[in-house]
Amino acid sequence: MTIIQPNQENKRVQTILITVFLNIVFIASAVGVILLYSQLANFRQEIKKQSAQLLSVETENAELKNKFYTTADSINPQQAVSVSSSLVSEQKPEYIKKEQLAGY
Repeated sequence: MTIIQPNQENKRVQTILITVFLNIVFIASAVGVILLYSQLANFRQEIKKQSAQLLSVETENAELKNKFYTTADSINPQQAVSVSSSLVSEQKPEYIKKEQLAGY
């Protein structure tokens, strides 16, 4: 009776190769996760910075609007027109009528 045994050395080489491959996959996955986490942390930091900048711009915008509205409310519209141009407000304006244009 002959008993055939598989070559034990081939199994050992296969086991070593599988172990090396799985270790490489594990290390690559760990490095990938670390890089992704680092990128996520950078994005969070950038979002915080942009949010603070946006809040600053919104505050400045509100202050400018307040200043504009305060200035605009204090100006008399009739004075503004007369100061900026040579227009004069007439007390009794005379309007052109249709009859005058048609030649009646």
